[in-house]
Amino acid sequence: MHGVAAGITATIEKTKPRGLSIVRGGPGVATRTVGLLGAIFTYSVRKGMRIDNPVHGVMRFADQRRDRRLTDDEYRHLGAALSMTEQEVWKPTIDATWLMILTGWRRGEVLGLRWSEIDLRRRTARLADTKTGATMRPLSQLACEVIQVQPRSGDVVFANRSGGPIVGDVAADRQPR
Repeated sequence: MHGVAAGITATIEKTKPRGLSIVRGGPGVATRTVGLLGAIFTYSVRKGMRIDNPVHGVMRFADQRRDRRLTDDEYRHLGAALSMTEQEVWKPTIDATWLMILTGWRRGEVLGLRWSEIDLRRRTARLADTKTGATMRPLSQLACEVIQVQPRSGDVVFANRSGGPIVGDVAADRQPR
């Protein structure tokens, strides 16, 4: 792991007549690789192929978390772009984007949002299925207004014409409540 992080395993290899594989390494690659190896060994233990997981307890490098936020100017440009495209793009898609901006929620949380999870009177959302587990989230007045104008054509708030989620399987794999 430390060798990969230090770049000892870095190499450039020709793969095809016009193909090139550039391997750089680094702490992020080392951490993800050890995580994958740990998952493989955990599976092996569960299936009875091994009695132990040699990766268990290995201290990995800390993630380099990003803390990038939009500037006020970028928010203005985004708002202007969304306003201009309302005639060209399907309205629930624009509204879902506005809710992401207003709440800071993840894409899957907004696109999978169900009417049963919303309490507009109390201005809250109780999300049972998020990356961090079940959570109660406050909603601003503007967020409530974005939600209120959505037609109730299905279980999800931002529904397509047939009542399903507006984008692919993002919300479809959430368990029904």
